[in-house]
Amino acid sequence: MEPLRGPRLRSPARLALLTVVALLLTASPAAAATTLQIGTVVRLASNEQCVNGFTVEDHLLLPPDCVPRAAGVSPLGVAVLGAGGETIARITGVSRAFVLATQVPGATVTRVPVVRHTGTRITGATAAGIGKRVCVLSQVNGTVCGPVVALNRTVNWAEGTVTGLSELRVCASGPWNWAPVVDGSLAVGHVLGGAGCSLYFLPIAPLLAGSGLRLVV
Repeated sequence: MEPLRGPRLRSPARLALLTVVALLLTASPAAAATTLQIGTVVRLASNEQCVNGFTVEDHLLLPPDCVPRAAGVSPLGVAVLGAGGETIARITGVSRAFVLATQVPGATVTRVPVVRHTGTRITGATAAGIGKRVCVLSQVNGTVCGPVVALNRTVNWAEGTVTGLSELRVCASGPWNWAPVVDGSLAVGHVLGGAGCSLYFLPIAPLLAGSGLRLVV
């Protein structure tokens, strides 16, 4: 067979093939997919680590201390990093009750509505009234349960005053680290802190209703 040479080597089809091969050889590897469960630890670009809360569409619901520690650094716009160190979201809202990060376009994120350390699958959200028995899924104390004893509490902490919290009667020590509060498979809230036999949690149902966030179930 006659070897390929001259004009045949420069045919449009062959040049196109060589171009495709070159692009494949030089292309950057695809970013790793990040799986977010309830309790997955994520890292900010400023190196702080935070625990992801109940899974919500297109956002991350993070604890209120999930902000840069350095003085004078605004948390707004700070990147939340994924499994491969890529930016998956940026902080877009900060309050004394929670931090909200919004997923960036093109990020590969899979949300799994399961509490990472217990395997509890979340199927919806509910409000817990006074007398309702709910459970805290703590990574430190395991599962601890008790009745809701007060609503719309205002609590003064060193970091500031937080309103709209529910009080839960549970005699256990922290740290609570944004622990989820559940009623069976239903999301109820996240623990912000406590003392003695009182725990205070941020109710999830009014947060979802007031912010337009949608729970992933």
